[in-house]
Amino acid sequence: MDEHVHDPKAPFYGFQSWNHFFIRRFKPGARPVAEPNKHKVIVNVCEAVPFAIARDVKAQNAFWIKSQPYSLKQMLDGHFVDQFVGGTVYQAFLSAENHHRWHSPVWDVVK
Repeated sequence: MDEHVHDPKAPFYGFQSWNHFFIRRFKPGARPVAEPNKHKVIVNVCEAVPFAIARDVKAQNAFWIKSQPYSLKQMLDGHFVDQFVGGTVYQAFLSAENHHRWHSPVWDVVK
């Protein structure tokens, strides 16, 4: 909890609900990006365990998300698909014990 914004003296550490606790914010500087100026370096956007990596992906490759197959075309709802074809898809598993707030350390993905 030392990394998160909270009030240890308030009831429930100041969280208004379970959801508020579940997506708690980090304190500024708590988790800096290791290589902020290297735009090809990608870090997990949350506390997740690597699950799968696919390289040279096609628009219709199947990626399994919660026991369902998805393609780039489906995941991106048809938008910008061609810009990601030939790229890499990194999938990670997020368990109930992990920090769930989404952080996006990737820049200049879609131009």
